[in-house]
Amino acid sequence: MTTILIVEDNPADVFLIKEVLAGAGLTDRYSLEFAEDGEEALLALSRQFNGGPPGLVLLDLNLPKSGGMEVLQRIRENPALARTIVVTWTSSIAPHEAEALLRLGVTRHVIKPMRLE
Repeated sequence: MTTILIVEDNPADVFLIKEVLAGAGLTDRYSLEFAEDGEEALLALSRQFNGGPPGLVLLDLNLPKSGGMEVLQRIRENPALARTIVVTWTSSIAPHEAEALLRLGVTRHVIKPMRLE
């Protein structure tokens, strides 16, 4: 079973992500792993997930310990993870940060909605 690694330090956001993935039927087809900070994410990425890297990393940019940009850079530097789909998100982003994400090879960036709807 392919793994989705969710890197998020906000419990409310983790809850919403789980709900959305379950509502889309993805929790039946994918194993979910969680990390609360950048260091935990890097440790998780150094492990084997069901024989291979995660199929998707959902990565908050504003994390304690190691930030999301650093985690993304480390993912892209690792040949075993280089093709992993990485979707980053944050509540806001400056133009220079968006450019840095593109340079680092983010697959997609999403702005967190300010309201639940």
